[in-house]
Amino acid sequence: METLHSYKGGKSLTNLQKVGLGLLFSILGMTAAALVENRRLSVVRANRGTVTRSTTLPISAFFLLPQFILVGIGEAFILSGELAFFTNNAPKGMKAIATGLFLTITSFGNYMSTILVTIIRNVTGRNGGHDWLSASINDGRLDYFYWFLALLSLINLGFYVVCAIRFRPNSTENSPKMNGAVVDTPPKEETV
Repeated sequence: METLHSYKGGKSLTNLQKVGLGLLFSILGMTAAALVENRRLSVVRANRGTVTRSTTLPISAFFLLPQFILVGIGEAFILSGELAFFTNNAPKGMKAIATGLFLTITSFGNYMSTILVTIIRNVTGRNGGHDWLSASINDGRLDYFYWFLALLSLINLGFYVVCAIRFRPNSTENSPKMNGAVVDTPPKEETV
């Protein structure tokens, strides 16, 4: 973070920038995962006659580190940016609800990932097709799944950038500042 801080001329990243950067890291993580899985499958094909379910492939598990590091960095940026965004932009009396909303959205994403896996399995295994997420990892095409996730994340990033550009924080004219964040105040009642 300190490197990014100095790169931006001493300015901190905004919450929206943190989320966008996190989404970018998730794309890079899925791309790394697809490349590693493609390499692993090429090792399986090269050793096809000798590979069983219990065979240890001549490939290091350390190849998995880049994808885990990239996805972990992405998660850190996304989660910290989202939580700060929700709490900083919530009206004063709704700060606790903003945290709950953040956790609800995270939970919704977990459910959606389960639905996505089910859809991918049904679509790719239909009509005798080759299921990408086969019971045997050596028979599946997990690399295709990772490429699909990278593409889906890229589309998500595109939508996110459009929304982030169009986002306007609360007006500072009628709203007080609280810890550097602008919060809504209830409108004044008019007397007749």
